[in-house]
Amino acid sequence: MIKISRLHYAAATVVTVLLATATLYGCDSAGAGSAVPSANVADLGLFRDVLKQVEKSYVDPVTSDELVRDALKGMLTRLDPHSDYMDQEQYQQMTAVTRGQFGGIGVELTLEARVPEVIAPIDGTPAADAGIEPGDRITKIDAQPTTGMDVEEIVKRLRGEPGSKVTLTISRNDRPPFDLTLVRTIIRVVSVKSDLKGDNIGYVRIAAFTESTPAELASALSHLKDRAHGRLNGLIVDLRNDPGGLLDAEIVAGALQDHHRATVMGTRSFGKGSVQTIIPLEGQGALRLTTALYYTPSGRSIQGEGIAPDIIVNLPKNQQVANALVTYESDLYGALKNTGSLAPGSPKMPAASLPGGAAEAAEHPIKPLIIGTNGDAQFAAALDYLQKAVRREVVTHHG
Repeated sequence: MIKISRLHYAAATVVTVLLATATLYGCDSAGAGSAVPSANVADLGLFRDVLKQVEKSYVDPVTSDELVRDALKGMLTRLDPHSDYMDQEQYQQMTAVTRGQFGGIGVELTLEARVPEVIAPIDGTPAADAGIEPGDRITKIDAQPTTGMDVEEIVKRLRGEPGSKVTLTISRNDRPPFDLTLVRTIIRVVSVKSDLKGDNIGYVRIAAFTESTPAELASALSHLKDRAHGRLNGLIVDLRNDPGGLLDAEIVAGALQDHHRATVMGTRSFGKGSVQTIIPLEGQGALRLTTALYYTPSGRSIQGEGIAPDIIVNLPKNQQVANALVTYESDLYGALKNTGSLAPGSPKMPAASLPGGAAEAAEHPIKPLIIGTNGDAQFAAALDYLQKAVRREVVTHHG
């Protein structure tokens, strides 16, 4: 999705374009000090009895620690697709990701039919350098089948000491399964990348929302203004293939759209309108618990619906990843229902099409290596839109 916003400076208008994609999760943080009402004694007794029976009678030895951890995970994950329990190691791993630095191969994953599937490799990492593509399925890690593993276990196996090796068995639609051996390295997530395009139009890509994103974005804008000798005529902000992170992404798109500070271009966003609070459990890991729904400034709920672009620009087939399908929040089992607008009757933004665009969303994600290049049709449409707007502004100003 692309957004175009207008920032007014003196006698001229700066046009900003934002290219946005789906948010996988938005997280807040909280302490664990709130009192919790005591559970029904009979329910706790049932849990204790089942625990004892499993420990006593199960075919293989199993510890109470394992059973309690898995019971907590089961309880949380049945609530909705984004709530979960993390043990201490998993909690530390998540914290490292949001801080933008961890050891691994540099790949973003989801589970598809209980098998890990690549959302996108992170630019400049072993996964990207080895040619891993969105839609690739990792069927084995160091010869261990991954079917049925939870996400945290998969991540644990992929991460490790820098310099150590991990072998992945990859299933890709257009070829037989094959092995790739990667050398782990320190993954430093560069949240914001930028460049200056023609007519002094800036381009900013936000690859993920981490703790450093606001500072990186401010630095990128400052650098772009310096390169443009103090004057940017336009700005493209690209959020495509952004997996989310801390409490942002689609929220940015909705706010700019509602306040008429941006024209959103591209295709419908993922549609996750819930907030997960991270609740530490005093050395016993943490909960990732859905605690709120968020709305755009006008009171629109995007849950299960996403942000509809003002101008639809679909992706040409030759720029799509053929073996990966676009999924949405509404496709997830147990996803929360949309509760409706806080301001009933508020108008929806109309969606028009650029030449060559179609009314329906693209079925496949964009190839990561194309993003922001001259071969990127959505980026080219945004740049053309801004350049024409800047030229109209010049004519009006000098007319």
